[in-house]
Amino acid sequence: MKQLLGVRKSLYSSLASYSTSTSKEILLLKYENLKKKCLKIVSFDDKIERKGVFANNEISLKDIDVYGFDYDYTLAYYNVSLYRLIFNLAKDYLIEHHKYPVGLKSTEYLPHFPIRGLHLDIKKGWLMKIDSYHNLQLGTVYHGMNSIPNEEVLKTYGGKRFSIEDIGFSQTSPNFHHFVDLFCLPEICLLACTFQYLIDRGINFRPEYIFHDVHDSVNSIHRNFALHRSITQSIDDYLLQVREENSKVKEFLYRLQKNGKKVFLITNSPYWFVNFGMQSLCGSDWTSLFDLIICSARKPQFFTSKSKPFRRFNIKTNSKSWDTVSELNRNEVYYEGNFYEMLKATGWQSNKCLYFGDHIYGDLEQPFLKFGLRTAAIINEVEQEVNIINSLEYLRTTTWLNSLENLIEHSMFVSDTPGDNLPSLEEIRTFWFQEREILRKKIKKSFNPYFGSIFRANNNPSFFSRRLSRFADIYTSNVSNLLNYPIDYHFIPRRIDLAHEQSTRVKMASATLKFLNIDYEIFGKVQGVFFRKYTQQEGKKLGLVGWVMNTEKGSVVGQIQGKEDAVKKMKDWLRKTGSPKCRIDRAEFKNEKFIDKLDFSAFDVRK
Repeated sequence: MKQLLGVRKSLYSSLASYSTSTSKEILLLKYENLKKKCLKIVSFDDKIERKGVFANNEISLKDIDVYGFDYDYTLAYYNVSLYRLIFNLAKDYLIEHHKYPVGLKSTEYLPHFPIRGLHLDIKKGWLMKIDSYHNLQLGTVYHGMNSIPNEEVLKTYGGKRFSIEDIGFSQTSPNFHHFVDLFCLPEICLLACTFQYLIDRGINFRPEYIFHDVHDSVNSIHRNFALHRSITQSIDDYLLQVREENSKVKEFLYRLQKNGKKVFLITNSPYWFVNFGMQSLCGSDWTSLFDLIICSARKPQFFTSKSKPFRRFNIKTNSKSWDTVSELNRNEVYYEGNFYEMLKATGWQSNKCLYFGDHIYGDLEQPFLKFGLRTAAIINEVEQEVNIINSLEYLRTTTWLNSLENLIEHSMFVSDTPGDNLPSLEEIRTFWFQEREILRKKIKKSFNPYFGSIFRANNNPSFFSRRLSRFADIYTSNVSNLLNYPIDYHFIPRRIDLAHEQSTRVKMASATLKFLNIDYEIFGKVQGVFFRKYTQQEGKKLGLVGWVMNTEKGSVVGQIQGKEDAVKKMKDWLRKTGSPKCRIDRAEFKNEKFIDKLDFSAFDVRK
């Protein structure tokens, strides 16, 4: 660290005293000027709408005749109290049914630890974030609450990249499990807390067993309806029906109905639970907003299997019918079934249907792949992340990071000059790579101190983001955000340059810094008309602007501005050549900086 700090000190001192014009010096000047420019950004107008609807794939709502919805975390949104409830219920189940130590009861939910989209190495018990190219993000690997050093991670895996056989094509493989919805946050936290509890007490354990027991505990409180009963007993503590977005759910559903759209609900939750929540959101007549209601649907099997028939549900007796269901009617509730029969019974065209859900695999993958439905993901974290992206500090940091990475690439084309009194390029790049890592950590911590953004892993999209873009045509934080768009709105994704379509990789990020400015003072036999005349002629020949004049102490001073290469040539001319009747003893250059625009229109001789 001391050595690198010394390099930085050397950078500044060298720039202050060294006067020769080498490519390496220009590179260092760019570093200083770009950094100052990036970190002094004071405002920007191009902010992202946090309640926007974002398009991965082009879709026109004019073509959509049918709208479908999941319930939990799609129509109904819950607050952090639900995560604590799931954590505590699953923890109690783990202790009572799987006989884990009673001491686990003292562990509490940690709201700032987990994020959606993490992977668990099932056999090692390591949580981590993986990017869209199957590389793990160093600095995001945890066993319990302990961060695993990068060296140990690289030694264990032999690198950063996993094969698709390792991480699997869907949510779970023999080696990895992918946590993709908001219900997974308490499961991640319970896993980490359980690991940590056992580690702290020196208890030997096989991580694979812990994962399966915790996973079973979380699933069990769903299967036995312990979670559902707890929510309905105190729904005001969990369901954000007073939240502005949730209060607009009824308005959004009504708008669809008013415009002649068909609307259906497919949820894995039982009717009594959905009814309790929907009455809070939309009133006692909420069922009139839907043309078809399907509960206990067993997604994703609902989309993959033809074997399960529909059963009519009697809401008065709270029981399922025994007779065959031959048609699906409005004002009735159905259980189980499958999507093949649903399409056949309704006559709806799958490519004219837009289905909303929060679970990439359970809600969106199979409708997208098997039936060609248009899909919309509800990702509540979008709002929080957009708020951070819209901050001035984030803009400054990311702009400087991009510029620094371009400088690092540019430096690969610069050669060391022996005896130039500047740090070697290897020292400079070592320092720049370290600064790059500091910037990356700063950006990561702005989203989550342990794992960063759910959408990015450094420069790459995260694995979660890749799946989101694969299986969701559009995504937003809440269904009611579509009220901000016309009913026939046409979503068009922005064209993103492919790698080969981008401008050359070594081009400076600061395209606005077009010109170089240098102030100079020349000592020697330089007074008189000849030096000023020839200086003006040379400057004009190189396409530069500026001025030159004599001083009372016998030197000549001036200022030159123009394109970088031309200024460098003029610098050499001033230092070495001068005019035929002049003698240059020494040349001093200062205030070397890149500028957005020229301050002069010509090259003048001043008296």
